[in-house]
Amino acid sequence: MIIRLGSRNYLLYRPLAPTPRNLPVLIALHGTGGSPLHFTRNTGLLDHIDKENLIIAFPDAGNRQWNDGRPGTDDGIGDVAFLRLVITDIVRFHQGDPTRVLITGVSNGGMMAQRMACEAADVITAASAVSALKPVGLTSTPSQPVPMVLMASRTDPIVPWNGGRIKSPTDGIVLSAFDTLSFWSGVNGCSGLESTSDLPGIITHRAIDCQSPNKAVLHEVLEGGHEWFPQATEFVLDFFRPYGLKTSKRYYSCSLTGSGTGSDMFRAVIHDTGITYRCIADERPLKTSPEGSMIVEAIVSEARHVILTRDPRIVPLNEEEAKRRSAHAPGRS
Repeated sequence: MIIRLGSRNYLLYRPLAPTPRNLPVLIALHGTGGSPLHFTRNTGLLDHIDKENLIIAFPDAGNRQWNDGRPGTDDGIGDVAFLRLVITDIVRFHQGDPTRVLITGVSNGGMMAQRMACEAADVITAASAVSALKPVGLTSTPSQPVPMVLMASRTDPIVPWNGGRIKSPTDGIVLSAFDTLSFWSGVNGCSGLESTSDLPGIITHRAIDCQSPNKAVLHEVLEGGHEWFPQATEFVLDFFRPYGLKTSKRYYSCSLTGSGTGSDMFRAVIHDTGITYRCIADERPLKTSPEGSMIVEAIVSEARHVILTRDPRIVPLNEEEAKRRSAHAPGRS
């Protein structure tokens, strides 16, 4: 639905099933020259509304661009005030949970998401920016920690990975990718960095030793354009799970592998929603089923994405079936 707030508006989407509870809110900001409707199609975020029991708002930038802190985007329109009003409207009239307000954006929208994290930290729970580094002109500092996930390409033709002048009519200078990560690491009280490569072509840099539960993460795309990357939606939602999205709990059945006892016997390779995961956060064998396979409760909240051939032995079960089978399993627990 289109919600009008004075002379401006935003698109609002919410789960089909009614609920008495307040729901997490995701604010999604399009880039320069874009539109809310185009951004809904470009990101695939709408596919996750019912899965995550999530409200998503796509606000419309006043002059097709956000005042993100670069001098070239300052058209006198108060975008921070407008987005605060959007959040207030969703909380007051559409069951939004004020303690679970998440924000993301691409390009100019990603820079605006960072501005909101800096200047409206009191209403933003966690943030993300895709193909968007921190503008040098954005000098404000968050009043409190705000977890941040960044996704940027080393070969972005518009926003330079190593920092410098943006190739855009709105101009402006941005920090490098690592300086942007360093800024958000400092905001979240982090003192170290670790890097891993879980997907071909992507290196993930994680700030560590942070003030729990705050985090800062940079996904480095080795070869990519200036875009909302194919993996961006999953990466952003996975990052947001500890900060307001429900944990995705699923049950799987798979043949036992290896030897030993307990969880040492099992390493699950789980396929779900078209993406193959290796669960690293929490793998807890429930019981051995009468068929000789193990039922595993996998909480997929910190899953690292890997490219693997789908294992046909892995069969997803619903919760009722998993409990039924574990209840009839012999003595192992």
